[in-house]
Amino acid sequence: MARTRFVPIESAERELLNRLGGSFKPDARLLRRIIADELTPVQLRYLEDYYFNGLGMSRVAELNGVSVSTVSRTLKRARERIRRAMSYAMRK
Repeated sequence: MARTRFVPIESAERELLNRLGGSFKPDARLLRRIIADELTPVQLRYLEDYYFNGLGMSRVAELNGVSVSTVSRTLKRARERIRRAMSYAMRK
């Protein structure tokens, strides 16, 4: 199935950083490295579809054959992993 609208990466990264909360400075390279290195394949797929491809949770769920609550929980866990990794990286 075709993906819907495209969200520029900068906008998607900014939205994701805002959702993470905390006092993370906008470091796109760090965010990209953490996304690539720390997330499970499923977390990465859902995160890319939701934030970078601009799909809604219901569309992500439909494309992956899961419930909306599964997508929501998976995205929450992905954000938690990113938040922990960013906190650790910024303490170094």
